[in-house]
Amino acid sequence: MAAPPLRILQLTDLHLPARAGGRVWGRDVERNLDLALAAATACEPFHRLVLSGDLANSGASAAYERLARRLAPFGDRVRLLPGNHDRRERLRAAFPRHWPGADTWLSFTDELPGLTLVGLDSTVPRRTRGELGAPQLHWLRERLAAMVGRWLLFLHHPPVRVGTWWLDKDLVRDRAQLGEVLAAKPPLAIVTGHVHQEFVGALAGTPVWTTPAVAYQYAPRSWLPLPRARVPALRMLDVVGDVVHTRIVRP
Repeated sequence: MAAPPLRILQLTDLHLPARAGGRVWGRDVERNLDLALAAATACEPFHRLVLSGDLANSGASAAYERLARRLAPFGDRVRLLPGNHDRRERLRAAFPRHWPGADTWLSFTDELPGLTLVGLDSTVPRRTRGELGAPQLHWLRERLAAMVGRWLLFLHHPPVRVGTWWLDKDLVRDRAQLGEVLAAKPPLAIVTGHVHQEFVGALAGTPVWTTPAVAYQYAPRSWLPLPRARVPALRMLDVVGDVVHTRIVRP
């Protein structure tokens, strides 16, 4: 009998407000998070739940504390990354077990049977754009040199253009350097958030998948950053051997 797939779920761009029950762009984003987490539960069994940034809309400590309570039922299967709306020190304070070290960036590596998950912190304080920086790229290079087997890469900012001008100006600035590092051991895929829409691209031959937001969605190729759809979404990734089967799940 074939082994069951390794199932990874990704949620992104929650934009939780500082005050419980507050709205963002008129959207009840907390209700959307509850719907997304219920949809995640319906996808059981899964191995990891990755939240890839913009967890709080203004980086408020209270938002992270509420998020920690909501994620508690998923135990140690949760992995987190910051986005450009987040505040690193407040996020670390709410989830101290996730980053016990003193590194400036909030990245992670996670070993599963036959699969490694890597999350890179692409945020720049007080800026919207994404950037990894030479120290973090060196960190990644060292881990790839020691890594055996397949792996997936998670970021907040995509390293490719999605065709929307006001989003494309803020993608990962050092994406060429990232591509050079990945050339030695390409991941099965790069999975990101930030753009509040689904998009499929490639970096140096590696698939890049962006995931619709939990909070609200932007229309592809829109001229202005105005939210459109209210329905939350998440991504399911089933890894079978060297193949990743993925789809968007909407509650």
